Amino acid sequence: MKKLSRDKLLQALTIGKKRARRETFRKHTTPSERAKLARRKIRNKSRHGNVDAPAKLDIYSAKNHAIFVSFLDNYRRTVKNNKKTFISFRNSTRITAAAALLLVAETDRLVTAYPNAVIRCSFPPATTEGKYRNYQNIVESVLNQIGFFKLIDQECVSHTKHHSVEIWRQLSGSTADGSLAASLLDSLPEEITKASRQKLYRGAIEAIANSVEHAYPSPRNDGIGTMDSRWWMLVGYDATYLTVIICDLGVGIPSTLPKKHPESFLSLIRTRFSIFDNSDAELIRASTHVKETRSHLSTSTKLPNRGKGGADFRNIAKAFPTATLIVRSNKGAFFLTGEAAKPLKKSSSRRYVDGTNRTESTLNHSNSIRGTLTEWIVPVQDI
Repeated sequence: MKKLSRDKLLQALTIGKKRARRETFRKHTTPSERAKLARRKIRNKSRHGNVDAPAKLDIYSAKNHAIFVSFLDNYRRTVKNNKKTFISFRNSTRITAAAALLLVAETDRLVTAYPNAVIRCSFPPATTEGKYRNYQNIVESVLNQIGFFKLIDQECVSHTKHHSVEIWRQLSGSTADGSLAASLLDSLPEEITKASRQKLYRGAIEAIANSVEHAYPSPRNDGIGTMDSRWWMLVGYDATYLTVIICDLGVGIPSTLPKKHPESFLSLIRTRFSIFDNSDAELIRASTHVKETRSHLSTSTKLPNRGKGGADFRNIAKAFPTATLIVRSNKGAFFLTGEAAKPLKKSSSRRYVDGTNRTESTLNHSNSIRGTLTEWIVPVQDI
């Protein structure tokens, strides 16, 4: 008799166990009971939804942006329409900070809107070979570090802690509470100077205040139909960069800007700063000049300056010579670099600012993130 290999023996034992369970089940149930259980199984299966996460959880490249935003749209629909949602991260081997925060914010909003919904996920096994190599477990590490598993009440089995994300911190709030932003910045290593923390704090609190005041004039148009007027903040730090991101899931700057300011004022901004269209990206660029323009008007007309806008956003590029500011809202993105920073990408829209070496550029995507992300990327050498 030919001796079976270990793998074939295990396979035969598994098949034998399944056959034995089926025979026991048939022996102790009637045909009508089996039919009833089969119908229940089909009904329950129809209430479950599966969502495949992309290989790259990222919005920094245009291609990845389109794929990731489509994934989020599918994720929202599935949670809305099913009792249980299963996210497969089987193919996911890369995740970046902005996409990670956006995923956590969307999940936080969904579990709040649908408290009885069940969300679960899977990850690829740690392997150094093959198509789905995942030897660093970076996706699990990031999502575990910033609280994704806690939100969906699922234990992170691998308990992976990748060294590059050990200092990442995330929190959320619904008011312009400066102490929350300060708590994240205070968690940074001691080598980050107090002056650098204060500069970052001013930009962060400005973004938070704008979210609280402007982001939620009406329900978000995503089919969920609830008002969740929170913001989410992430601080990440590694050997190369410090990243600070503020996220809100509101109606977006391109929607609120024309409603908050008269057309005459917006026309003045367009004329002063050569803004020639109403694309999402150009409206974001206009929003970063609101406070500066208000200040200019109050000086020339001797009226009190009551404007709110992006002056503190733009000051980050002045305070840190190699820093980059990115504001993403709905389909648009606006980039502003410090004088010594290398521009993020070649773009026909890139221009120099006020005769300096600082550059700004805009980019429009095909899909909307349905909200706003304000991000500062500051090289460690600056801080």
